[in-house]
Amino acid sequence: MKRLIFYFFLILACFFISGCGTGIISGIIIDDELKPLEGAILYTDPPSHSVSTNPDGQYVIRNIPIGKYTVSCKKEGYKESSVDINVYVDQVSACDLQLRKEKKKYY
Repeated sequence: MKRLIFYFFLILACFFISGCGTGIISGIIIDDELKPLEGAILYTDPPSHSVSTNPDGQYVIRNIPIGKYTVSCKKEGYKESSVDINVYVDQVSACDLQLRKEKKKYY
């Protein structure tokens, strides 16, 4: 019986350590001139959610399972940008990015 209780608590501890719960990623996306970018698309890897920025360049991704993610942002006419971020239980992880305009290609 003691062994059964021991394994129960061991499994329970592994469950909590392995990551239960969710967090939030939020931030603002700006351009070269430090102006907010509306309509920029953000997505996570491993895949979880994707959202777009509001008119003030702000975004919020809710209910992200805890763990390490790469947050990427793209918008037509700008170079894609990415950053690694950790998401913690019941916390907001700030992730601000700056997108640089793509140079026009002439053929």
